[in-house]
Amino acid sequence: AFTAVLVLRVFLPSPALAQLDPFEKVHEKKGPINITAGHVEYDKANKIVTATGQAKATQQDFSISADKLIYYDEEKRLEAIGNVVMQEWENLYKADRMVIDTENETGVLINGEVYLAAGNFQLCGNRVEKLPNDRYHIEDGIYTTCTCPPGEKPSWTFQGSRMDVTYGNYGAVSNARLNAKGIPIFY
Repeated sequence: AFTAVLVLRVFLPSPALAQLDPFEKVHEKKGPINITAGHVEYDKANKIVTATGQAKATQQDFSISADKLIYYDEEKRLEAIGNVVMQEWENLYKADRMVIDTENETGVLINGEVYLAAGNFQLCGNRVEKLPNDRYHIEDGIYTTCTCPPGEKPSWTFQGSRMDVTYGNYGAVSNARLNAKGIPIFY
């Protein structure tokens, strides 16, 4: 089977990168992660906090809310399940499920959307993986930098079965399609 690979330039100046990556900021913050919810349990032996019912974790300018949050203190890992919304600064992440490793600045979003305000960097996919050094791996995803009103389709999007994007730099797309207002114009 033939697989087309498209290489694209991600249009965003590199100096803005250090200010935008929410995964990078989580572990650098001072102070504890505060978790609130309708019900909170702490497993002292394993150092695991489980919060359910309008669960929310905050730390300075970082917040994440979900139906359920699990924080693994020994591993410095935060798992969010159901109606996940994470916000840091002006950046927004939404997913059905999200796992953040606060030590190595990585994370995975299942059925996720990413919006980084500077440069209007937007992507979504069945699986979105934040890798070290401002890289993303997206399965069955879409990428654009177009701004459009809510409910309207972006002027253009790249769509592919696999995407590897370095924020502010380059990306590669397998089984690529270029869409204009949701209509394929190149594939």
